[in-house]
Amino acid sequence: MRKDYEKILNFIYSRDDLPQSLRDKFYEWLLSHENDEETVRSMYDLWEEEILRNSLNFRPESLSRILQDIGSHSDQEEPNATQRKSKWGTWMRYAAVFAAIILSVVITVIVNNHFQPIETVFATANGSCGDFVLPDGTEVKLNGGSRLCYNANDFGKWGKRKVSVEGEAYFDVAKDRNHPFEVMLNGSCVEVTGTKFEVRNYPYSNFEEVVLESGSVNISELGGNKSVTLRPDQRFILDRSKKTWCVEDTEASKYCRWIQKRLKLENEPVGDLLITIGRKYGVELNISPEVDMQHTLTITLQNDDLEDILSIISYLTGIRYDIKGHNLNIYAQQD
Repeated sequence: MRKDYEKILNFIYSRDDLPQSLRDKFYEWLLSHENDEETVRSMYDLWEEEILRNSLNFRPESLSRILQDIGSHSDQEEPNATQRKSKWGTWMRYAAVFAAIILSVVITVIVNNHFQPIETVFATANGSCGDFVLPDGTEVKLNGGSRLCYNANDFGKWGKRKVSVEGEAYFDVAKDRNHPFEVMLNGSCVEVTGTKFEVRNYPYSNFEEVVLESGSVNISELGGNKSVTLRPDQRFILDRSKKTWCVEDTEASKYCRWIQKRLKLENEPVGDLLITIGRKYGVELNISPEVDMQHTLTITLQNDDLEDILSIISYLTGIRYDIKGHNLNIYAQQD
């Protein structure tokens, strides 16, 4: 059933219009019926009839109908402790499979009778990074919980190379002066010909950011006539809620080093370390003005749990923290 599961998971992760509660119901159903091949096959037959044959007119209600038709809610008994433990173990196994599947998902949307691929989507699961290569040779690294979309026709012999990003991405753009490279964000557009930079555009944040490591980029406001050109080691910040933006000088390496799988930081100021952690784990960083940002630490970051890293930093420096949703709040040590 592995292939069936992959097709369903890939589809679910490609849809922005699906409520998280509906995704969770499907995961729960898949896990609870993993050993019941006959029932799973019946569900997949419904999936093919309801979803695959009507992909152009898809509605989220279709998934709910599949769950109802297959009788996914028939078993309402409360699981005992042994069953809960077994289910948790099953979930952990499948969570690893989900991450592996979604880590490098490439979804092609078919939109006409001639089966011409129009849009390709790269996506990563929360907590996973992915490495991808676009048709022109541009290398892209996607941080956790991110998506990149592009139309294959935009990478032909004419026009601009265009992609859109939701989440965080690092680009090493292949040089082509005759075909500018554009990254579309919610409120701005980044245009280059060949350079290295990163963009941050999470849906839960009010801010869009562009950090330039090398080369140059031109950023224009969508729906407006304002634009700015960044130099290396500059950071562009757009506040969508206030419709204002600014450019500041910075060290691009502080914002771009999340792309490294293993990062050893020696005598690192706490302020710079927290920036790296915010980038690496995809959280919004809010630091109280009273925090001593110059306190230094030596630490190695790999694929550690965020809570574990923060506990160590808190123990060594005395700072306090809490995590609320996608926000990481840092406070000064209590007197």
